[in-house]
Amino acid sequence: MNASAPYEARQKKLAERVSSEGLEALWVTNLVNIRYLTGFTGSYAQLLITPEGSYFFSDGRYREQADKEVRGCAVRIFVGSTWLEIFAEEVSDHGWKTLGIEAAHLNVSTFEEIKKLPSGKGSVDWRPTVSWVEELRVIKDESEKETLRRSSQVVDRVFAALIQELEEGVSEREILRKMMNLLWEEGASGPSFDPIVLFGARSSLPHGKPGDAKL
Repeated sequence: MNASAPYEARQKKLAERVSSEGLEALWVTNLVNIRYLTGFTGSYAQLLITPEGSYFFSDGRYREQADKEVRGCAVRIFVGSTWLEIFAEEVSDHGWKTLGIEAAHLNVSTFEEIKKLPSGKGSVDWRPTVSWVEELRVIKDESEKETLRRSSQVVDRVFAALIQELEEGVSEREILRKMMNLLWEEGASGPSFDPIVLFGARSSLPHGKPGDAKL
């Protein structure tokens, strides 16, 4: 499969939603959603989805990474300018007047800044959207299903190996370290959340952090 195909398909579905809801573009700011839509794994990015195409924004630190990872988008890297200036230029050049925002992921101070942006047609009408990308993420495509299968196999192998490391006197931290090493050796990028490794009475802690307690 073309590596870009899943991302392009996701962007297309979202763009169709944008159009059907009467918007000209959707501003995506949640990094998890941006990764789902583009493949970018960095810590700073913004994304505009429109029926005509997608536009990815980041700063100069991520130029090389964006070139390697971002799929299906025109990439805009800003150096010597603020993201707001580049964003305003894009909005003005296209004359977009009605844009959606991810209401659950945009803070008030940033929203106050973007409300001042002019459009080629006048002021911009910003409209809140809720969970549009998350609704797409619920239904897994074939590439995601394959990733889940591979991930499950990795976890099974790591867990089987980890059981062999459990012996009296070993600490929670030691098991955590061994688990992380096994994951990396298997080619995993890392856990989805902080692992919980707890022994004895500490196992009642719902989100306890591994410590020096011994088995």
